[in-house]
Amino acid sequence: MKLRLDLKFRFRKKESTEQSRADHGLTDGSLETPETPETQNFEVIDEYWIEEPYSKIQIIHYPDTGEHEYHVVEPVLDDYLYSVFYVLRHSVVEYLQSEVEDRYAHLEENARRLIKEMGFEVSDEDFEKLFYHLKNHLIEYGPITPLMKDRLIEDISC
Repeated sequence: MKLRLDLKFRFRKKESTEQSRADHGLTDGSLETPETPETQNFEVIDEYWIEEPYSKIQIIHYPDTGEHEYHVVEPVLDDYLYSVFYVLRHSVVEYLQSEVEDRYAHLEENARRLIKEMGFEVSDEDFEKLFYHLKNHLIEYGPITPLMKDRLIEDISC
């Protein structure tokens, strides 16, 4: 079965940072089902976690058109967290070393240190969201990480 991948990122607010945030694969809010126009009728026919509780896959069927879509659902960042993410993403690279045993622990340690040094107020839950996006962008495959980790995908073509 061929599925259409929908990587449109939707926003609740219209802001000047909207395009920049879409370029980074981030939106505001929290982990949620993708928004679809209210006029469209859809059914989630399959749903499974890739990296619980951070990335989930939904296969959506539109009975009106007969199309299927593959949706990646990830935690999204509000304006403040996106600002923190942006600063961390561009600052933490100066502190990373290539010859470490555990790259994830090294990234987490440096991210926590920078947050403290820069005086950002971030809860543990918000740090987990930030770290999810940091590791995806700096260590893994960026916005396509969930697709690369999906064991059920056999082929990706354009």
